[in-house]
Amino acid sequence: MALADGHLGPNGSVAVAQAYQGRLSVDPQGGALTITPVALQDTGTYTVEVFPLGGQVWRGDVQVEVYELVGKVSVTPPSLEVTEGARSAVLTCTPMRGTITWTKDGQSLDQDPRYWVSAGTLQISWPKRNDTGSYDCHRVQPLQQWHRHRPDPGLLRAGPPHDPHLVGP
Repeated sequence: MALADGHLGPNGSVAVAQAYQGRLSVDPQGGALTITPVALQDTGTYTVEVFPLGGQVWRGDVQVEVYELVGKVSVTPPSLEVTEGARSAVLTCTPMRGTITWTKDGQSLDQDPRYWVSAGTLQISWPKRNDTGSYDCHRVQPLQQWHRHRPDPGLLRAGPPHDPHLVGP
């Protein structure tokens, strides 16, 4: 199905297929295609064909990828206190789409086997006092990046075994 058809140049005109009117336009001078607003279903391969007078047909394909907006992310629970040596502490980044990475106090997490990241969840096995800090999640997609930075809440506090064990905000 042709999206548009016409003639380019100083007196050019291009007709847009009825299904795309209002969303698609073609510059009659240079042939630039514009789709607005863009939608996820606009992802795909677009083909352009140019028929120069008396010349050979030029054909080219362009792959278009449309990505969902990342939006803001949040960490739950916003604050968590655990007893040092407890089985685990778990923080979750939502929404869990895209690539999720975590930092502690603004730094990449150590390559500690006690840190386990899966589908937006950070699990710290057998938390120690030095795990105390501010944990941030970052959600990345091509062309976009968001992160959740929480300077006040979003803290993990690991205390000595005689401290009360508290889970939640």
